[in-house]
Amino acid sequence: MNIDFGNKIYPRLGLELEMILPFNQNKWGIFLEPIYQGYKAKTTYHEMINGQDMENTASVDYSTIEIPVGVRHYVFLTNRSKLFFNVSMAFVFNLDPMIDFENETGLGGIGDLALNGTEEYFSFGVGYKYDKRLGIELRYNTSRDALGDNPDWVSDYTNQLSFIIGYTIF
Repeated sequence: MNIDFGNKIYPRLGLELEMILPFNQNKWGIFLEPIYQGYKAKTTYHEMINGQDMENTASVDYSTIEIPVGVRHYVFLTNRSKLFFNVSMAFVFNLDPMIDFENETGLGGIGDLALNGTEEYFSFGVGYKYDKRLGIELRYNTSRDALGDNPDWVSDYTNQLSFIIGYTIF
């Protein structure tokens, strides 16, 4: 059985803390970036139950706190602009995520499936900062397993590209 919740674009809210390292002309930094992410979706799928084609509904409510920790390298273009490249590893903390299944008979839910897998992933980014305040970044995130070691289910959760717009306060 394949249940597809489809692709969606959704905002994430985060805060980045960066420390510029005092060597190699301040071209290196380390960062920590706590992010809140939420995702909700609902879909229908068909399943053969006792010889009958049943239409079922699956709803997912998935929210996490992600904490990427990484290293960044800057390439200065002018006094006011610079490119950067970074790599990070993110640690994901689930906030009670769940998939809820219901069938068309109205007899109640088929059951729930907890999304409690280990979800560390790696990211690779390239970006541009202007005037020490404004920045944009394109980040590639590797896949992760939201279902963990559950032998009956397979997750193909990909959150592969992030487009990040940033503004430096301090």
